[in-house]
Amino acid sequence: MGITKRTFQSAGQISQHLIPGAYSRIDSVKGTSGLVSANNGVIMGQSTGGQPATLLQFNTVAEAINTLRTGPLMDAVRLAFNPGNDLVPQRLFAMRVNTALQSSLDLEDGSANGMVLLTSLGYGLWANQIRVVVATGTNFGKKITLKFQTNPDEVFDDVRRQSFTIEYTDAACTMTIVNHSGTKTLVTSVGGISITLTDYPTIGELAAYINAQADFTCSAIAGQETASSSELDGVDAQDINTSEYTAESTMQAIIDEVTAGSGLVVATASNGAVTRTIPANLVETYFASGSEGTYSTSEWTAALLALEAENVQLVATPDNVAAQHAQIKAHCVAMSAVTGKKERQFLVGSPWKAAVIATEITAAKSAAVALNSKYGLYCFNGGTQYDKDDVIQNYSAGYAACMLLGMKVALAINQPMTFKTLNFIELEWKLSESQMEDLIENGVAPNNYNSSGIPHHVRQINTYQTGDLKWNEFSMVTEMLFASRDLRTYLEELFTGQPSTNIMSGVLKGAVEARLERYKELAIFITNPQEGRAWWNVVVSISGDTVMIDYDAYVTAPINFQFITNHFHELVATV
Repeated sequence: MGITKRTFQSAGQISQHLIPGAYSRIDSVKGTSGLVSANNGVIMGQSTGGQPATLLQFNTVAEAINTLRTGPLMDAVRLAFNPGNDLVPQRLFAMRVNTALQSSLDLEDGSANGMVLLTSLGYGLWANQIRVVVATGTNFGKKITLKFQTNPDEVFDDVRRQSFTIEYTDAACTMTIVNHSGTKTLVTSVGGISITLTDYPTIGELAAYINAQADFTCSAIAGQETASSSELDGVDAQDINTSEYTAESTMQAIIDEVTAGSGLVVATASNGAVTRTIPANLVETYFASGSEGTYSTSEWTAALLALEAENVQLVATPDNVAAQHAQIKAHCVAMSAVTGKKERQFLVGSPWKAAVIATEITAAKSAAVALNSKYGLYCFNGGTQYDKDDVIQNYSAGYAACMLLGMKVALAINQPMTFKTLNFIELEWKLSESQMEDLIENGVAPNNYNSSGIPHHVRQINTYQTGDLKWNEFSMVTEMLFASRDLRTYLEELFTGQPSTNIMSGVLKGAVEARLERYKELAIFITNPQEGRAWWNVVVSISGDTVMIDYDAYVTAPINFQFITNHFHELVATV
């Protein structure tokens, strides 16, 4: 369990914070702390950047573009950061579904044996554009230069790590260091030194032992006393009698310096069964093996499986494939089940128009009926907007669904998306009232122009084919899932594993009632003015190691309709 985030819900918006400081929102009041996450939203899809099947967090559009690079996922996240209605998400999560691979290049010794494996930090074809040059250092050691497109070069010059000095003063003597995955030894031709490096795990311990032997002088280089002896470069029959010899760990120095300082690659040892050796010089050479990977049902299955472990409440995708929508629905149903314990909702949408409006509406209705989920919304009617290169593009309702996710993570728990403006220039279609009614009646959430001619979301209707308002309205489902998740987490942390004493029933009831009152304060539960209560009938019963808890509450509904009757009278003047 991580540190509890502090929740700031006010002015119809919500954010959660870990970093100390003062946070403000115009026309707002202080929020409440100690609640579970309510607004973590993830957008899933295909991109040319980003680690696959991994939850990626972005706090700005620039971060998202820099990581995801190009593709539908990048566009969807970019649009979701500016969804409309002056709502700006505090953060968004993304998950790249296509199984892209990293590029790599092995720096070899003089005999074509891999020594240092350079692997791109990024995933995809673009990573094959990384190049490397290995040269002799300007003053000593090695010079490693990493290049990518027209970016400034990453240069690591004079890379060398001297580990210890050694000399045998009695007679001709050589030293051999064998250091690979199978053998780690240091042996001298005379003088009786034959040791296993792992028996002397630090350079300081190794040097002290050798120095204590007759006719040997050996000392660790300052600052290397605690360095690992298993990182020593190998040498073969090196003369240590004619003059003092300095043993090195330069191969490890290359690994450490490149890994610590590069924004393009990470370096690891790849010598395996071949003794560690400083890599040979190399002319400019491109990396290879980066690929976009595959993007199909199996990749979606793997990505959604990875998502199960994450703390997210909302899932969306710009993709319009029915099979993927069905997979997302099944995922959210499973996560919202008793054993899932990670309640989730989803937002998906229809493809860009390919036929006449009647045909497109029929297809959208069929898609919503097929989903038939209380946990999900099917959006219809995409729009146009500028891409990252300031070119106007068509974005399907799948992208609109991602924009609604961006809107939802910025809204307070009880705030509906209904009638919120959408940041589109124009919409695909201008819908008539009868068309909107037809869509809503069949569980499709339409976008259209409002009375001022601005694109907006008409109604946040779920695909659930029922007349139950609680399950039809997206925000009401959010409220119910949040209360269920938060109360469960709250009680689990407080009472699971505690002794069931005689007073525990009363303590549990008090804890439940306090939590329900908090939901009332957050306007998740609404007070019935006739009854004067928002929640009631809290019952706690204990049998052995099992506690049963029941309660009733009124969930806050959105205001969807305002019916106004105007009674006008004519004043008839009399003489």
